[in-house]
Amino acid sequence: SSSQGPEPKDKGQWWCPACVTEKGESLVGKAVSVWWDDDSQFYDGHVNAFESVSGRHRVLYKDGEWTFYDLGYEIAFFAK
Repeated sequence: SSSQGPEPKDKGQWWCPACVTEKGESLVGKAVSVWWDDDSQFYDGHVNAFESVSGRHRVLYKDGEWTFYDLGYEIAFFAK
């Protein structure tokens, strides 16, 4: 096992911070897996909003919880 952090396995595609920012609103509707350090695991959800002023995306998780993220700076993998 690696101590380098999470291994995404088949979680999808990672994009650089500038790429995520450039994609902006076009990521709305995309499935995403976001790494939560406190729980040491990925949680699956989908991007359901984009805040153009801050450049943040809102991820709605399967359990109904949601969080705004600057997804370029999170460990996040998007469905291919």
